[in-house]
Amino acid sequence: NDEFTVLRGPNLRVFQLGINMRKPYMQNLGFRQALAHGLNKEMYAKNLVNGTPAVGPFTSELSFSYKGEDVYQYDIDKANEILDQEGFVDSDGNGIREAEGKDIVLKYVLNTGHGNDAKNVAVAVQDDYKKIGLGVDVVQVENLNDMVNNGEYDLVWERWTSAPTADPAYFIEANYLSDALGNK
Repeated sequence: NDEFTVLRGPNLRVFQLGINMRKPYMQNLGFRQALAHGLNKEMYAKNLVNGTPAVGPFTSELSFSYKGEDVYQYDIDKANEILDQEGFVDSDGNGIREAEGKDIVLKYVLNTGHGNDAKNVAVAVQDDYKKIGLGVDVVQVENLNDMVNNGEYDLVWERWTSAPTADPAYFIEANYLSDALGNK
């Protein structure tokens, strides 16, 4: 119909892992950097979710997106080096690093409604983090809000539309301000 113009643009959907900053080891910058280096985002994006690897929360097609290189590229050796430097070591030889004398087994929570993409990425993260000496328990629930609000997680799979209003402030404020809904 010539009366209508169809505009097409980039997909604004992003998948991200929320981090529970209430956990003591998550408060360690080096630990979080190692987690980032331990994620094979390119493989997840291309092979598991048929997407584009992220270097920030906004697609590169938006004017306000980050245009630089990914600061935290997949690098298992670097992730292991950082964890060693920060004192997260496997002292008992069971393949899992410890914090305060206990194995670090991250609770990775995802919503059943997020489909196969979420499950497939969770299994891939579990495998990648094993390579850096971290355990991952994947927990799939119908409603993850209570678990997130109560801090009963380490990582949470989230799906967001990053720029529904073409204003980057919306996404940043909803996710990264101290009291933001997406920053629990």
